Amino acid sequence: MNDNEMLQVILNEIKTMNRRLDTIEDGQKTMNRRLDNLEEGQKTIRRDIARVDRKIDRLSADVGDTLVYITDNVGSELEMLKRAK
Repeated sequence: MNDNEMLQVILNEIKTMNRRLDTIEDGQKTMNRRLDNLEEGQKTIRRDIARVDRKIDRLSADVGDTLVYITDNVGSELEMLKRAK
């Protein structure tokens, strides 16, 4: 193999390696985009969960207030019935 042929083989190998590196870089960019999308999705899920938690807290407070009201009224009614006997 003469010098020119050897240089051509080396050049071809370098071109192949460059193509492989480009493919790896493209894959990394794709992975980074996917990770960014996942992070955004997680943020959205966290916001949704916080919103649901706030709604549950409000509903729990409403239920608690209603139970207090009912308990007080039932207690008053029972007292009135006891007095009426």
